[in-house]
Amino acid sequence: MFGTRFRKKLQYFMDYYFLKAAAVCFGIFVVALFLVHYFRPEPEIMLYAAVYDLTLDAAQKDALCRELDAACGEGTAASQILVDDSFRSDSRKDVERLQVLAANQAVDVIICPRKDIMMSYAAYGYLTDLTKVLPQEVVETAKGEDRLLVTPGMLWTDEISFEDHESGHGPALPYIYDLSGKKAWEALAGVGTACYLGVVLDSPHWVMAGELIAAMLA
Repeated sequence: MFGTRFRKKLQYFMDYYFLKAAAVCFGIFVVALFLVHYFRPEPEIMLYAAVYDLTLDAAQKDALCRELDAACGEGTAASQILVDDSFRSDSRKDVERLQVLAANQAVDVIICPRKDIMMSYAAYGYLTDLTKVLPQEVVETAKGEDRLLVTPGMLWTDEISFEDHESGHGPALPYIYDLSGKKAWEALAGVGTACYLGVVLDSPHWVMAGELIAAMLA
């Protein structure tokens, strides 16, 4: 008796309510997926390199990101390494974008094929002394190949104003790494393309910046 009654109720449910219940469950599932995707925090960027005036080879850029990801160890992903070649030196908007990123410690490395632009960024206090943030072996390699460019930086003082040209009146330090001619770099940007690289002042990811330079030393 009990078995017959249960089968009738089950059949009644299947006939009149199953499709509605399935639709409701599916709707709840879709909403839950959306909420998880929307509210899940974005993974932290482990390295942001702003590249000026170049369009890099996409396949080589992806390979570089994977190499740096492997150097990070477990718990990271290649998507956390951003090599952004959308910056243009003749765009005021891009200059302002870099200023905002630097102020928020959201950019770690600046790369440009023009030495004069990199020297101007050093003069305005965007770059840090490379000997203080790069691994000793990378610094020694750079010195041995004469690739550290020494240039005046910002004169950080309250005694004179910005309008009185404190930019470029600071101590001359090795702010720029010349990676021109390196095979790994030329695979990214093309044979004969110059590469001047600086690490942004107060970058929270200077260790990864060193890994980036080491990866391009080949």
